Amino acid sequence: MFNHFRCRRSQRYIDGFRRNCRRSDRRRHRLYRWRYIAEILRGAIHSVPVGEVEAARALGMSRRQALWHIILPRAVRIGLPAYSNEVILMLKASAVVYTVTLFDIMGMARTIIARTYESMLFFCLAGALYLVITIVLTRIFRLIERWLRVDATQGR
Repeated sequence: MFNHFRCRRSQRYIDGFRRNCRRSDRRRHRLYRWRYIAEILRGAIHSVPVGEVEAARALGMSRRQALWHIILPRAVRIGLPAYSNEVILMLKASAVVYTVTLFDIMGMARTIIARTYESMLFFCLAGALYLVITIVLTRIFRLIERWLRVDATQGR
């Protein structure tokens, strides 16, 4: 994830540095997060009760039909709480990626602080903005879970 130190020393001081390292850091961050999301989906698919899959096969559904009409809808309901946690973690991890070369909320706050020298105000505003975004995302996922009637014991 930290490609900053892998860039050649001569590239650190030229203008193209930020562009090249930023692109690779974004790619690495995206791949890192998608790996976790894929694992959440895999675990959710494996936690679908075997009886439901057997019932779909007994009704004469093909594997593809059973996957699209029975397994995936149930897996989405089972995996939604873990996915919502992953989205919140992605938001928090974007602040860590900033330390490499990406700009996010904290990066913008530090840029403004460098111009105005009012660190306490802008760090508090950035923290409040992170808090608001996290609360909004949490409530949105809670509404989706309620709409899908997700139960914590579902899939056991």
